[in-house]
Amino acid sequence: MRLVNDKMFKAVFGSESSKEILAALLNAILNNYPEESKITELTLLNPFSEDNYDKMAIMDMKAKDKQGIISNIGVQIIATDYVNEVVLELSKLLTGQSEAGGEYIPLTKTISISIIVDNALLAGLDDFHNIFRYKHITENFELGDVTELHFIELSKFIKTRPEEWNTKLDKWVSLLKYGDMYQESGQYPEELLKEKEIAMAIEQFGKVSADEKFM
Repeated sequence: MRLVNDKMFKAVFGSESSKEILAALLNAILNNYPEESKITELTLLNPFSEDNYDKMAIMDMKAKDKQGIISNIGVQIIATDYVNEVVLELSKLLTGQSEAGGEYIPLTKTISISIIVDNALLAGLDDFHNIFRYKHITENFELGDVTELHFIELSKFIKTRPEEWNTKLDKWVSLLKYGDMYQESGQYPEELLKEKEIAMAIEQFGKVSADEKFM
């Protein structure tokens, strides 16, 4: 089973024992590399477990860091009209922060992360990682940063050689895209194994892959 299979992804990244792995992936995606902005603690709002395995298969993962920032992480094998679905889910997370009675409360930053596996969703954009926020349509002016949408399209990631991996995100995306191939061959690039949390994800991927109940 591929690492980016919806069930496998949640089993590897979405359990209580995998929070360090998920935090590292989020730091790479969000480029949290001044040290003070790195995610070091996470609360999983819908943690994966064997008991809710079937339910988790149709749900995105949701996590909150110690600053209260909420991240919604989903994997989509084939995406067509997926943007509308992502926007709707992000809107639900924002409105869910409101107290009953309609009283205004300050909103917590909410981030949507979509990993698109087999097709290109955003025609005309060549980068594999694209980020959207509320911006003026003609001026480079942002209307706050309370929402942020990340789209990672694996089909646009063409860095196949380790010497091309310039960032931690490159390494993570290489694992997501080629992980099943690496595992089948029994050989992972040393550049991946040197990264502590990526090595942990590889180990977890191997354990889950060997467990028949996840197949």
